[in-house]
Amino acid sequence: MTQIIIGVAFWMFPKFAKEKPRGSQMLAWSTYVLLNGGLLLRAVAEPANAIQAWMGWGRLLALSALLQWLGGLAFVANTWPRIKER
Repeated sequence: MTQIIIGVAFWMFPKFAKEKPRGSQMLAWSTYVLLNGGLLLRAVAEPANAIQAWMGWGRLLALSALLQWLGGLAFVANTWPRIKER
């Protein structure tokens, strides 16, 4: 669901400039990679942590949360200049 929301926001918010209408492509790809990387890591570590309590699974869960949080920050950093008052 988050992918749909972020994808629609990426395309639908007002354009930033003619040369870069949707902001930084690097930040957009960073958002995609960080969110999906965190999600995949969580999909592995969370069930594994429930099956076998190992300190490493908890660290991987924390890393997955950090990746997803950084993905959210990358999205905000790329989108904010497009929505702030001009």
